[in-house]
Amino acid sequence: MNVKLNPELEKFVQYKVKSGLYQSSSELVNEGVRLLWERDQSRIEDLLLESEKTEESPLTKSDWKELRRRIRRRRG
Repeated sequence: MNVKLNPELEKFVQYKVKSGLYQSSSELVNEGVRLLWERDQSRIEDLLLESEKTEESPLTKSDWKELRRRIRRRRG
């Protein structure tokens, strides 16, 4: 996979690698994508928990209980 960054982001990546915080640009990009994935997962979990409060849901109370248990376990 090739990724084209705008000049400002490219300089930022180079700065972070040169600073020693990351060994390579690939390591930095992997970290960034992982953080985005975690943020998206957290948003999905929040939306699911919020939707539990509505009256209209195809899920049973038992389904919600299990879902809450899994989310809380993941959040630590």
